[in-house]
Amino acid sequence: MNSRGVLLRNMQHNLWQLADSIATLESSDLHGRLDLKQPSGGLQLRSVEKASPFEVEIFGVSQHAAQHVDIAKLDAYVRGRDLVALYDESLPDHLRTQIYWRALRASDLSASCEPNRIAAAFDLILSVNTSLLDSDPQVTVRSEIPASDSIVQLKVDPAPEASAVLVRLGSGKLSYVELVHPADACRSWIKTADAARSQINHLLFQQRLEKGVILRARIRAALISSENDEQLAAQLYQHFAASEPPLTV
Repeated sequence: MNSRGVLLRNMQHNLWQLADSIATLESSDLHGRLDLKQPSGGLQLRSVEKASPFEVEIFGVSQHAAQHVDIAKLDAYVRGRDLVALYDESLPDHLRTQIYWRALRASDLSASCEPNRIAAAFDLILSVNTSLLDSDPQVTVRSEIPASDSIVQLKVDPAPEASAVLVRLGSGKLSYVELVHPADACRSWIKTADAARSQINHLLFQQRLEKGVILRARIRAALISSENDEQLAAQLYQHFAASEPPLTV
């Protein structure tokens, strides 16, 4: 994949395609696939350009107790740039979960950002509520990336440790950045999955949840040009941190 922002332009017209529980996203440079029956697997992104291959799995969503998804009770649809899934109550905590996987435009990232330095970008907007008087709503969001000696935890105010991460991909042309909105306090960490893969983990909603309350969190990911990538990633974080909560969820 080059760094001309081709995907961002193509996605204005070629957005999500949804067939049964499988969502796909296509451009001339990138293939995306997500199985809504297995949200823990996340959005699988793969470059189709041989000169700079990569594969990442971002925004896998898991509750602290493994859940079986009843496809008959899954409400999923595409709305503009959003892929939306509403999951029925899970046991034992009777959590109802709403997930937005949102494909972003360059203008969503920063008014001063050069569009040709962003290859692709996505938001995860995650909401939970319960029918119980008291519930444990903890959810882990996990991304799997190629193992790399170049994983940088960005030092940008007010980002807590490991909630702003930059990974330089093996092709050398692109870097991957993942950001948690600072209003969505969580515990984040990076660990080795195996010899080939590393994981970025965010444990969200570490407070008790009662009936009538909705908890929401936002995480942003972007594939960016590797040139001066730390400066660009910090710029993206500051813009994300200053953004208002979305009104459409």
